[in-house]
Amino acid sequence: MKNRVMKNRQDFILKVEDEGVISSLNRLVYKRFDTTTNVWTDCAAHNILMFVTEGEATCSCTDTAREIAIHRKGIILSRNSSFVIEFKPGCEVLTYSFDSYLPIDASIYADLASDSEYIGNEASAFDIPKALQHELVNIIQNIESIRLNEMLTHLYMRKVTAIMQKCMKPGQMAKLFAIGQSELGSEIFRYMKIAENRINLTKKSVEVIF
Repeated sequence: MKNRVMKNRQDFILKVEDEGVISSLNRLVYKRFDTTTNVWTDCAAHNILMFVTEGEATCSCTDTAREIAIHRKGIILSRNSSFVIEFKPGCEVLTYSFDSYLPIDASIYADLASDSEYIGNEASAFDIPKALQHELVNIIQNIESIRLNEMLTHLYMRKVTAIMQKCMKPGQMAKLFAIGQSELGSEIFRYMKIAENRINLTKKSVEVIF
């Protein structure tokens, strides 16, 4: 009877972990939380692309004092940012952490010129496309063999970003991947600004005197 009481008490314990529990550089990490768990950092070591595939999580970005609800959504958390994420019991997450480039089709640069949507540097959750849901399930089912092989990880992440590019608007992709202090993010932001300035210039009225 005593053991049963202790087990019930443990169900109400709030666990606190650092970002390392969901982040490993250039690796895919799958984690299921059986109890309410807060994962925090005051200076993220890497950019983290995170998919919440099941359950609920709430991300508090302490830099901007914003709370973001994440349920079957994805989010990119920027390197050097500070955040606290509360994962509810039963929550399942798949993450990929990176510092420089993501395996992504470089044609995104050409797509940027067609969409001048403003890019900020605030994290925001995005819906996981249906086609991507199937791929994430496949990754989770094979996570043990994938995470140990860097080349295999790269190939699977290439599939993930290819599906995202196919299913999401160029402006949305640009906004997502400009978040994070990465070389790719900086390049995307620069190209978007060039495209935005070019469009603004062509909209200005000009009086021509002959």
